[in-house]
Amino acid sequence: MTIAVLEGHGTLTLNQEIVPLEPGRFIFIPAQMSHTLQTQTSLVFLLSRCESNSGLPETPWAITL
Repeated sequence: MTIAVLEGHGTLTLNQEIVPLEPGRFIFIPAQMSHTLQTQTSLVFLLSRCESNSGLPETPWAITL
């Protein structure tokens, strides 16, 4: 799953790691990984779900564009 934050602020908890959500943040979450999203303001984001690919690493990552 991927999340692209367009507006607003919040936090995403992946396992025990907290990732700040802000405009321009793009996050990849592997299939079956536990996660929780919490908003601090109105949050607008694009969520994309896709099938797992066994050839790709199963670790989460985030970048800010």
